[in-house]
Amino acid sequence: MTRFALLCLVLFAALGAGIGYQLHNLVQRRETTAVANDMIVAVRFGAAGFNSLDSSTKSRAATALEAGQAVGAEAVYKDTVLYDSTGHDRGAPVPVTGPYRAALAGNAGYADLRTPSCACTPAARFLLARYHRLVAVYVPISIGRVPMLAMVYMPYAAISSAVAKDTQTIAFTLAIGLTIAYLTLFRLVSRSSRRLHRQMDLNHQLALTDALTGLPNRVNLEDRAARAIADARGGGSRVGLLLLDLDRFKDVNDTLGHHVGDLLLRAIGSRLQDALGDAGTVARLGGDEFAALLTDLASPADAERAARALLAALDAPFEVDDATLDVSGSIGVAVTPDHGTTFVELMQRADIAMYVAKDTQDRVTVFAPDLDTHSRSRLTLLGDLRRAIDDPEQLTLHYQPKADTRSGAIVGVEALARWNHPTEGNIPPDEFIDIAERTGLIKPLTDRVLDMALHQVATWGAAGLDIHVAVNVSPRCLLDHDFPAQVARALAAHAVPVDHLELEITENAVMSEPGRALEILDQLARSGITLSIDDFGTGYSSMAYIRQMPVHQIKIDRVFIAGLADQGPDAAIVRSSIDLARNLGLTVVAEGVETQATWEHLAALGCDTIQGYLLSRPLPPDVLAAWLRQRDQHPPQRPTSALATT
Repeated sequence: MTRFALLCLVLFAALGAGIGYQLHNLVQRRETTAVANDMIVAVRFGAAGFNSLDSSTKSRAATALEAGQAVGAEAVYKDTVLYDSTGHDRGAPVPVTGPYRAALAGNAGYADLRTPSCACTPAARFLLARYHRLVAVYVPISIGRVPMLAMVYMPYAAISSAVAKDTQTIAFTLAIGLTIAYLTLFRLVSRSSRRLHRQMDLNHQLALTDALTGLPNRVNLEDRAARAIADARGGGSRVGLLLLDLDRFKDVNDTLGHHVGDLLLRAIGSRLQDALGDAGTVARLGGDEFAALLTDLASPADAERAARALLAALDAPFEVDDATLDVSGSIGVAVTPDHGTTFVELMQRADIAMYVAKDTQDRVTVFAPDLDTHSRSRLTLLGDLRRAIDDPEQLTLHYQPKADTRSGAIVGVEALARWNHPTEGNIPPDEFIDIAERTGLIKPLTDRVLDMALHQVATWGAAGLDIHVAVNVSPRCLLDHDFPAQVARALAAHAVPVDHLELEITENAVMSEPGRALEILDQLARSGITLSIDDFGTGYSSMAYIRQMPVHQIKIDRVFIAGLADQGPDAAIVRSSIDLARNLGLTVVAEGVETQATWEHLAALGCDTIQGYLLSRPLPPDVLAAWLRQRDQHPPQRPTSALATT
């Protein structure tokens, strides 16, 4: 502000000097012109005679003459001086100047003579040496009928006092005006500056604060963590980062509205900070994700105890907008220097630990190297997968056929995603699907696979192949209320009949949030889509939920089919699964069928459909089409047990 004030002062001073200079010149010209005009009147009076002038002109002429302003005079006829009051240039030629030429044309005027070297007569130079500055007045006159030119010289000193007086008045007025303007501007700028500084401080605070909860945000947390980590290096202590993700918070927003969700987040943030106290800082990272920064830790166990204390603080119900809400969460823990030496590393490791805590339902997990499924190479693959989803050269679908157990006829295919990485080659599905599941990529990946599969069904249909397709659905899709509508839009976009699509889900996908999952499944079933429980027998679903789910078939996992020939526990599981499906009115698909004996056994048990390498490995679309046409010409051998029962 001081620099601005000094700069403005200099600018105003320069402005005042410039305006004063211009006004001084204007006053000087005005005063000189006024005196010259009076002298012109006096000369004309002398030439024309006093009685020929009006009373006003007579008064001005008399004043000029009485003032004794003239110190010399010359009379010129045809560029020659006829009369010179100083006696220095009678008969001398007159230098032709602008005012002189104008006077010859009949226009009286004046010139400001300042140096002896100027273009003037010897008489004028003589007077300049004495008075230093003259005002020369040029007046065309007539003596008798002879046209002549009178040149009268006046010292500038008679004018300068009037100029100085007027200039002083103007300068004083200008200084007062500019001072008032400067003070007014300074006051306005000072007020604006204070408001701007307050706004900047507020903006800075908002940039570091979560607008909803008032807690520090991610930027603030990162800054505090960097300083804490730097301090801990010198002191030998540890810094801990806790990453908290709330469970099923989206249900609150979907059921009670975002207003209640916002109120709940504020209450959670306040309770977390109260529970942590002066031991650290609680921040909100966004959505339903919070973090806590701990300092002066002796060991990772201290951070784990703090994490469990935070979760314990959430055990008591929250009273929000006349609703009683129970809140739970999962926390991942990372500590310096054991798990990282920067904020970014701690965030990555705490995020990994938090996902493990969610998966294992342990609520709190401290990072360990063997948990790091998000190594540098996997993080690189995550970025590559984002681009691969929309690249038809990388993400493709292969299709594995399914056959009727009794007749051997192909009843459909399962779409299986394949990723041909440009540098890494083929990435196993289990690896990149796991990456997608742990990030936000699983939904766009599922959408892309569904779109590609339905497009292929439409293409096959146009080529005369009537094929049904099964698509695996992520558990997250069963928590998305828009998923049934999205499936309907995809079917309509490709003009594929609804009974040509089958969606495969896992038992665990339903069990994570059964209420919402059952609602989504019910919408899909009512639309006419076939629903199948994939990997049946490997999950932990209860018979009660199996009975409630609106599914049409179960797929027995390959691990049980592989042990079918041993007549051990796996065979008993397969037999009981088929019996269960029969009692519930469901059809059964057996995965992983690789031998004719297994096919025979499944047919005897009453399994409806088989799928596996015995039929075919997953094939690209054009290869599958050729395989189907060749199969129609050379049907495979059906199981003898199937022949016996038909």
